[in-house]
Amino acid sequence: MTCRWTLALAFCCLPLLAGAQDAHSEFRELDALRRSLDAAADAEQRASALATLRAKLDAFLARHDAAADQDASLCPEVARAHYWRAVFFADADLPAAERSLRRAKSLLARHLQRRRDDQLATLLRQQVALLGARLAARSAEAASAAARAALVGKKAPPFVAEEVLGDREGEGFRLFDQRGKVVLLCFWATFDGRSCRQAIPLVASLRKKHPDLVAVAATRFYGKAYLPAKDLRSGEFRRDLSASEEREVVRRCAEALGIDFPIAFAEKAARAYRVTVLPQLVLVDAQGVVRAVRAGGVGDRASLEELVARCLAEAR
Repeated sequence: MTCRWTLALAFCCLPLLAGAQDAHSEFRELDALRRSLDAAADAEQRASALATLRAKLDAFLARHDAAADQDASLCPEVARAHYWRAVFFADADLPAAERSLRRAKSLLARHLQRRRDDQLATLLRQQVALLGARLAARSAEAASAAARAALVGKKAPPFVAEEVLGDREGEGFRLFDQRGKVVLLCFWATFDGRSCRQAIPLVASLRKKHPDLVAVAATRFYGKAYLPAKDLRSGEFRRDLSASEEREVVRRCAEALGIDFPIAFAEKAARAYRVTVLPQLVLVDAQGVVRAVRAGGVGDRASLEELVARCLAEAR
């Protein structure tokens, strides 16, 4: 009787064993294909290898993902396949990458309950956690980018400076008071290279070309700042600054950069305009409508200059 039960159990397990063997073999092929990406001779060859890998990952997971719930030996390899899918799908399909990452995390948790001494699985779990944090940040930035894009064509959010340096020092600055004028808001920071090398010089040149343009360099208190030398090629980075210390560094940085328009400390406005990357340029027309938002850089300078000139012509 015992022999019969043993044979019956063996026959029942044969499909699982065969499936596991197939999964292990396919996983080795996936690993070899993943490694081949590093050896790609050029961008075209890499793109082709990446497309093949994505298709193979989808096929592998379609065949073996559910089986990992029945066969614990498949958990590490299926988890790693989901991790790779998250890595290589993040740019093309962020939601799919996040789903794969959650599945990898679940499989690893189950596996490590059974094999706490598996160092490779422990390392993979750490990699999954790190990638999860990066994808969460990317997802948050995608949401912020969508919110910034939604500003265009609508009434500009309130902009009220908590403090102003420069010509308007002691007077304050409110966007509402500029109705009838074209305003260019430049959100920047002294320690952001693109702000100092691209955005501020562009705003200064637009101001010089169009004296009627109202420009504001908007920042906030970060507790850190960069003070460039007079030649702008070197400088000093300072941390743990008090508000008064940072205010003085910002003032000296503005002098070094030749900023001749107001500098506004406007933390609430930065949140309202969804400033998460620097620099960010916001063009508001004479009716108080946002006409353009450029984040993370100045973008196409010629098109921005053309839009500024058009807004000024409409205001006359």
